[in-house]
Amino acid sequence: MKIKKLNIAEFQQFKNLELDFTYPEGHEKAGQPLEKVCFIGQSGAGKTTLLEIFNNCIYSVYGPTGNTIDENKVRCEIEYKSERFPHYIVRMKNSDIRNEINKYLIYFKSELLANQELLHLESLTEKEKSLLNEIPESQYSTDHIKELLSKEKCVILSDNFQETIWHYLLADVKIYDQSFSIVSKKLALNISNGNSENIIKEFEDWKKENPDPRIKIADKCLNPILNDFNLKVHLKSTKNAYFPIQHIDGTEIPPHGLSTGTKQVLLTALPIYLLNTKDTIILFDEPERSLFPDIQLKIVDYYTQLAPEAQFFFATHSPMVAAAFEPYERFILSFDEAGYVTSDSVYKGDSPIGDDPNDMLKRDFGVRYINEYGIRQWEYYLDLKKQLRAEKDEEKKKELMLETAKLGNLYKYPV
Repeated sequence: MKIKKLNIAEFQQFKNLELDFTYPEGHEKAGQPLEKVCFIGQSGAGKTTLLEIFNNCIYSVYGPTGNTIDENKVRCEIEYKSERFPHYIVRMKNSDIRNEINKYLIYFKSELLANQELLHLESLTEKEKSLLNEIPESQYSTDHIKELLSKEKCVILSDNFQETIWHYLLADVKIYDQSFSIVSKKLALNISNGNSENIIKEFEDWKKENPDPRIKIADKCLNPILNDFNLKVHLKSTKNAYFPIQHIDGTEIPPHGLSTGTKQVLLTALPIYLLNTKDTIILFDEPERSLFPDIQLKIVDYYTQLAPEAQFFFATHSPMVAAAFEPYERFILSFDEAGYVTSDSVYKGDSPIGDDPNDMLKRDFGVRYINEYGIRQWEYYLDLKKQLRAEKDEEKKKELMLETAKLGNLYKYPV
């Protein structure tokens, strides 16, 4: 499932807008849906609203403002294939899309920042610990948890803690901890009864046959990005937590000691990695929030590598994030003279992928990347150079040269 086009006759600030999310002519994938899209533009231009429209056109009944979306005025075109529809289906009505599509749409809202509730969750509650010996091993299955989400087509992650989703995502870890605790108790009981022969080998064999799922999650998902924070998953922690984090020097970091940016990564990377994202649309509002620029430069590649068969839509204010996209993957939203965002006022990117973010600010964002004070200093520098060229008095010329050099060195102005 991938979005190919969006047509908006009239909705909020949008009017007569058609966006084509396919590879351009001349590309080897010409006409196929883009794998990733970036929306940039001024605040209020509608970046987040477009994400909301996708969400509502595909799965929800009500629009971003609580008003029903008129299918004659707002319409998505979806490329979709299933047993019932073996060929690609496009131009489906929004209501048909909601009824027929059975894959996930994952929506990361911008408020997903300080959700410490997940990070504080213990893998086993005290109540569960007390009941461990009463639970038959046949019940250690994710089936009952998967059943909770079997009818869910849209996963929306925001600052509201969603217990069902996280229990589903972390079910394998929880079941491993339950099994590990039971096996440990049985082995300890055998030792106390004098049956210590081969106990250690039996325990090691069990661990080989039942690897901790945290190991794969740490290696494939979390540690590749946590390393940039000088952190890693503490796989040998004695604390009862889903993902204990430690500094690379070995110091364990409590959940309240993690930065907001680190929490942001944990809370977004885990769902992308652990959910089945094949043919999934992933909406991501402001992925740059609370992240240092060096992480912003690589965050898009990080997420897309975790879900290579998904289609991503990012809304961003960051030139570092926008630099991860090809020009044809960037959609710059702007207002026309009447105050609407239309097909004529939306344009594609100009800067090449990987361009200097300063160039990106100027060429695609249309922003001068120095503030008014910096502009005055630059103009003063130019004026000093002009005076220097015209000055005949040698003493005054030396003073001007000194002042010009001092200002130029301070701001690294070109000679």
